[in-house]
Amino acid sequence: MSLSVLMVPIVSWFFFRERLLAIFWLSLSIAIVGLAFLSLSNGCYLNVNQLWFLISVLAQAIFFVFNSQLVHKIAILPLICLQMLCTGTSSISLITLMWLIVNIIIATILRFVLQLVGQKYIPVSNAVIIMILEPVFTTLDDVIVYLEPMP
Repeated sequence: MSLSVLMVPIVSWFFFRERLLAIFWLSLSIAIVGLAFLSLSNGCYLNVNQLWFLISVLAQAIFFVFNSQLVHKIAILPLICLQMLCTGTSSISLITLMWLIVNIIIATILRFVLQLVGQKYIPVSNAVIIMILEPVFTTLDDVIVYLEPMP
């Protein structure tokens, strides 16, 4: 999903003609080189899974761009409610239901509230840089809280 963050400026330009900054082209070229090192070490093999990955990346970027546009026109609470309506549940135990509720409140609703408030007050190009750092903060959190080893 971090790759979708690099697609946000392109999608934003495509739909809303927002100007692409020079730092974006530098970041994109570094990311492409990094992906090449990660995926081309055993030769280049393209398969259907990579197409699904690309579609997922583009869908996430489109969501982020339109979400950034809508947060200026629609109140945050209705946006969160719409996003939560997209989630379904199945037959689960009471303890699982309690964990689900805690995760919905803390990890999802609180995250979306903070993200949407932030997106409302900063340009999409700045928001996207912050979103790039999300996996880094998650990894650091795992190392600090769960004492995960980092090889």
